[in-house]
Amino acid sequence: MKTILLMLFAVGFGQYAFAQTPTPIETRNGLAPNERLGAFVDHGFPYKFAVGSPGGTQNGEVVGKIQLYDYINFDLREFGAPIYGDIPNVGFGEVFDLEGDQMVVGMPAYDNNRGLVRVYEWKEDIEEWEQKGSDIQGPEIGCQFGKTVAMKVTGNMIVVGAPYASANGENKGEVRIYTWTGVDWELRGEPIVGLNDNDLTGYHVKISRTQPLVIIGEPGNNVGVNKNGRIRFFEWNGSEWQLAYDDLEGPEPLTGFGIKFDITYHNDRFVVGMPIAEGTKGVVKTYKLNGTNWVQLYNDLQGEEPGDLFGTDLNIVIHGQILIVGAPQGNTKPGYMNVFTDYAGRTNWNLSGEFSGSMPGEKYGSELAISELVENVLVGAPQEDSTFNDAGKIYLYPYILVSTDEQQKIEPLTIFPNPVKDVLHLEGPLNGEVFIYNLEGKLFLQNQLNADNIEVGDLPEGAYILKIETKDKVLVSKFTKVD
Repeated sequence: MKTILLMLFAVGFGQYAFAQTPTPIETRNGLAPNERLGAFVDHGFPYKFAVGSPGGTQNGEVVGKIQLYDYINFDLREFGAPIYGDIPNVGFGEVFDLEGDQMVVGMPAYDNNRGLVRVYEWKEDIEEWEQKGSDIQGPEIGCQFGKTVAMKVTGNMIVVGAPYASANGENKGEVRIYTWTGVDWELRGEPIVGLNDNDLTGYHVKISRTQPLVIIGEPGNNVGVNKNGRIRFFEWNGSEWQLAYDDLEGPEPLTGFGIKFDITYHNDRFVVGMPIAEGTKGVVKTYKLNGTNWVQLYNDLQGEEPGDLFGTDLNIVIHGQILIVGAPQGNTKPGYMNVFTDYAGRTNWNLSGEFSGSMPGEKYGSELAISELVENVLVGAPQEDSTFNDAGKIYLYPYILVSTDEQQKIEPLTIFPNPVKDVLHLEGPLNGEVFIYNLEGKLFLQNQLNADNIEVGDLPEGAYILKIETKDKVLVSKFTKVD
């Protein structure tokens, strides 16, 4: 089926445009050899992107750097000065999690792989990133504390993986969760430790946007006698971390199950990348929650050929309608990224777009980030060589791909007045589900709509994003609430 590119909207949420070509609207190249621009990328709700360059230098030393960008009116702009590490060769820029105006950064190579984690906060009055709280060090040399990190959307909780922690057994791994006291970071509860040697607990971690649900990957876990891998789900019961759902176990040995995963906003859909499955073709599985049990939804998605490493990175948008999957491959052909859509009435993921890098070996698709409402996609290619050896490159695509039979599902949304005090009026009655978020991604309102207006008088002052999902379309706009 022929596909077209559909640009969702600019920051002003204006009219949609059609029939664009699948080429990036913006690119950035690394500025020096071995900079590895795009070795890690992330998205901060709703418009920001963060890009890591672990080989970035300052004053002649490799300290790593992170550059923030925002995407305003079709322009990718630097947001503040780069954040440089202050300790050479610790992995600064290899892993972080951006949430609004706060970011947690892991430095897993610090002190002979003991690891270190630091949190930054954007200060609007001085337009700079400042450290929030003290540095947090790993519990032991070699544990790689900070190899993976996650931050709750409010910025008051962080999750840190140390997959090679061995105090309780060789490479059992552990995860530590910290909360902000108003002054500093404090460990909440006991560390969550692997149950078996070589579990690699904490190789990947996520935290839910809607509740303190912590998700932990254990790619080395033995199910029976095989290394099938496992994913566990924990919640805080007021005094300790307890299992929230049944464990999710890998289907077969040595697939990389637990290396990478993502979850929707309401925790009802979960995707898992297994990049070394099927002879390194790579596989992605999709699950839905049924009570406390995860059951597979749809068929497996697979890479094209051995060596693709399909599923090395993946992102699913907040309501589960768009999935992007990276396949960075080896040295024989360029990496690629596939875009899948799942709109009402479908019984499987629909391949809606294919993007690829420019040359073999650049690791295009090893890192991906998708904005959760705007659906801009950022792709990292950290070993791209067009300027310097392993300088790296990033590609920004301000579109999603949808097939021609889906384009009618996307329409502009007209609202008034804006700013609004009490009642937001729509152009014509709509029947569907309405969602209102603030710009940090917090859901303030969700209910059924069958009218031409929405009561917003109880919302605090501020900027919001309105999203309405009907049976056959999705509508989005931005508004400001005033008192």
